[in-house]
Amino acid sequence: MFKKILALGIGVVALTGCSATELELYNAMNETSKFEAYNFTSNSKIELTMGEQTITYGFDQQGYGSEFGGMNAEIHTSMNFDFGDLSSMMVPDIDLSEATEAEILEFNEVIDEFTQEMEQVLDLFNSTPFEMSIYVVDDVMYLSTDYIKQMNTMVGEPVPSYLEDIDYIDYGNIFGVEGISVADINSYKELYSEAMMELLDLSAEGVVTKEDDVYKVEMEISTFIVEILAQIIDELPSINDGLALGLEEAEILEAQASFVEFKDGAMALLDMFLDGNFSMEYYVLDGVHYQTFDVYLSLNEVLFGEPLSMNMSSTTEYAETKYREISLEGNSLTADEFLELQLEEIYAQMELLMFEVEEETFNSIQE
Repeated sequence: MFKKILALGIGVVALTGCSATELELYNAMNETSKFEAYNFTSNSKIELTMGEQTITYGFDQQGYGSEFGGMNAEIHTSMNFDFGDLSSMMVPDIDLSEATEAEILEFNEVIDEFTQEMEQVLDLFNSTPFEMSIYVVDDVMYLSTDYIKQMNTMVGEPVPSYLEDIDYIDYGNIFGVEGISVADINSYKELYSEAMMELLDLSAEGVVTKEDDVYKVEMEISTFIVEILAQIIDELPSINDGLALGLEEAEILEAQASFVEFKDGAMALLDMFLDGNFSMEYYVLDGVHYQTFDVYLSLNEVLFGEPLSMNMSSTTEYAETKYREISLEGNSLTADEFLELQLEEIYAQMELLMFEVEEETFNSIQE
């Protein structure tokens, strides 16, 4: 994501105020935006911990991308999960102090059956990687249906009939609005570049350092959040024009003045509820760009009753390559068509469930 922000920030900018190290890092990262096309590999892991329970989500990616005349990409992802003992956390906490012995026995039997089923499902998730592919062809994004079919098969459910012959879901323009392209996005290159230079120059104490040929960026998470908000507020006139937000000048001035009063209080408030930091390392070796990214975030027990922490790490390599066209063969559904068919299936299942409940109730009355 950091690279993608930089890729949008092509162009000449005013670099006043940035140290030589910050400028070197910016230039090194910005080289990838000039690639005609690139291959990349990425290995990432997220760990969520609440109390004694930890859930791990890992995903490895490899693929190709190009912004030459439009966005084109091919990304293959392998996802793996480790839910630990999540089934125990899903057992409802119900007061049985006034329940009869028979009711307690029945409740425990239901919970035991539920726990066993959940453990079987979680064991499958923990041991089976999910494979998914994303394609972008001339700014249009397609998601392969492989992982949906894999998930259905894994839990013993048939593949929905409407997906049996469907290879891709068509999500339309990757930028979210028909008619917006890479060229349109790059028209805001000066704004993005200035924003990135501000991000690298957040601290007079030196956020960016260099050891040998490795650049390092380190920052407290609360500082990062507040300074990003400050940058957005500072650039609000340009953002207002570029994204046609329709804000009046008086509204922009009021927002900027309010943020000045809010900034110190926001920092103190964030420090009360969360702790964390992020670090990044970046270097170039034999024309290949390497980036590692680590984030630690901890929310205290005030919000969730017990501490919640997140560790995220990612390593990515970018290497320039030659442009190639991406073409897809097979059948596709639009995202709207896919959603409509999903809803129809859910409604049908709900009607069947209601019928079965009514039939069981009727039979009970007859008995």
